[in-house]
Amino acid sequence: MSTKEIVRDLLQKFPEDVSLHDVAQEIEFLAAIRQRLAEIDRGERIPILRPSVTGTNRCACRCAQSKRVRPFR
Repeated sequence: MSTKEIVRDLLQKFPEDVSLHDVAQEIEFLAAIRQRLAEIDRGERIPILRPSVTGTNRCACRCAQSKRVRPFR
């Protein structure tokens, strides 16, 4: 989906009385998400893993793999 199509689709979902500020915030948010996903695709960032069904939380970052850092509970 092109950037133009994303913005067009976004504008259709907003109510008629939406403020320009709200539109700008939403576009900025979507741009940040697309940028981070592109960085992950290029291998520049390590995504955080979701908690597993068993209840143990694990992080994909190097610090969480260290014995000095306790996993999130």
